[in-house]
Amino acid sequence: MTPPIARRVISGFPLRRAVLGILLNADGPVTVTEIVDTLHAAGVTTNPRLVKPPCGIVANLLDHQESRGRVIRTDRASYLLDPTGWSRSTRWRYANWRRLERQDRDQAG
Repeated sequence: MTPPIARRVISGFPLRRAVLGILLNADGPVTVTEIVDTLHAAGVTTNPRLVKPPCGIVANLLDHQESRGRVIRTDRASYLLDPTGWSRSTRWRYANWRRLERQDRDQAG
């Protein structure tokens, strides 16, 4: 039996950057489960001490982003990034969230 993979916990702005970056790099609508799977494959997760599972936390984040006009809900638990209103620098930061997460991790020690 292989031991579970240790994942780095992210929350707040780094989590938002990662989730929206996944949507930005997608070719179409992405489900919440696919987003969580992509986060886990990248070695990050949400806070395991919270009552909600990762899918619930990501779903709440996306619901808030939908209310702010940044994402479009295409179906139940399926979202698409609204491409309007994003500056070039913001698009770059979100598209390169993995690189920025590694830099944050390396600076933290």
